[in-house]
Amino acid sequence: TEFQEKLAELNAKGRSSSYSYKYINAPQNRDETINRQKRDLISTYPIPNTKEDILEFMILASANFDENYYLSHLNEEDVSDAWLAKIKQCYQKARISFHGDPSFFKIQEIYDSTMAKINQPASIPPNRNLQQANYIQPPSTETEAPTKKSSKFKKANIVMLIISGILCLGSFLSYMIGSGVASGVSFALLLNSLLIETGAKKPKKENSRIVSFVFGVILLAPALMMLAL
Repeated sequence: TEFQEKLAELNAKGRSSSYSYKYINAPQNRDETINRQKRDLISTYPIPNTKEDILEFMILASANFDENYYLSHLNEEDVSDAWLAKIKQCYQKARISFHGDPSFFKIQEIYDSTMAKINQPASIPPNRNLQQANYIQPPSTETEAPTKKSSKFKKANIVMLIISGILCLGSFLSYMIGSGVASGVSFALLLNSLLIETGAKKPKKENSRIVSFVFGVILLAPALMMLAL
């Protein structure tokens, strides 16, 4: 891609300038300029939109992220900071766009692995202090909204699941077979939605949890009507 071509070009410039410095008394700020250009290129590159492209960029970012350099330069803004920011952005966009999809689990695995590397003392070089080793990035406000939305959906799912379960049991005890069957199917759909939401079950299609939840709620209406009659 154009992004990778520009990045490779800047990497090549960095290597050639480092080689030149061994033999001539050239200004040392050229490396800083190239690093700044790389950082700007990475920071301004937009996160892709498709699942495949997000996963591909996540793999590229994690492969280029140097956790040892990052941990030994916590007070400096460098290329490693830009790559880490992109890893976090990829994860958040994937979580919002296709949470529960099989593609998301690979992205989550890369994200968790990266976070573990920068938060575990064992991955710190010997000259680093333990306080910096336990440094944890403050939670971003960008992640609060999706988390709250997911929490509300889960609570609503649990409430509707309890209602459908009680309605199903009451219908069969009252010999209201039609209402019992409708509420039973509703219970199964709501349970399926909850399992996908919690990650206990992988969805067959994107937005399967939403579809299961909506149809589960819709089936409660005829079940209630038949029970009332």
